[in-house]
Amino acid sequence: GQSLSLRANIGGSSSNYELSFIEPWLFDMPLWTKTDIWKMYRIYDTYRMDSEGAGFTFGYPIWDRISGYVGYKLSRDNVGDIYDTASSYIKRQEGQIITSSLTITLANDTTDDIMFPSKGSKSTFSTEYTGGFLQGDASFIKYQLSSAWFYPLPLDTVFGIRGRVGYLQAMEGKEVPVF
Repeated sequence: GQSLSLRANIGGSSSNYELSFIEPWLFDMPLWTKTDIWKMYRIYDTYRMDSEGAGFTFGYPIWDRISGYVGYKLSRDNVGDIYDTASSYIKRQEGQIITSSLTITLANDTTDDIMFPSKGSKSTFSTEYTGGFLQGDASFIKYQLSSAWFYPLPLDTVFGIRGRVGYLQAMEGKEVPVF
């Protein structure tokens, strides 16, 4: 069914608010959709980061256990309160950065249960393209691969192992944002 969630994490050096809505069956077909709105504040060792934005994702089953997703997000990120001891890389990024990105993902799920898997695997490969024809101040491409494997053990116990690897490349002669 549909899912509406509000998540808030509030702390002394960070806060995060996120509102999400998921529709698993849009227009009477298996078109999964998710809409997000967020606002985040975090104090790092040598700077402060404010971020707010919105995004949406569409997903569709391609084959039996493989789904494809296409998502777009637009965010306004502000790097400020930079300490004198910060690196020159962080100092060059002071101010507001608009990020407009498109993400394409392939996901494979062979687990036996969506909530509490005891065997099988979940793997995803995604490419995020930022800048270029999408405009914005940031311009990079990011590749990510993640995989989780589950193995049943005696006494209703499950062993799970998860790994993730990624590669980030700057484009159009722009630096990759610190965040």
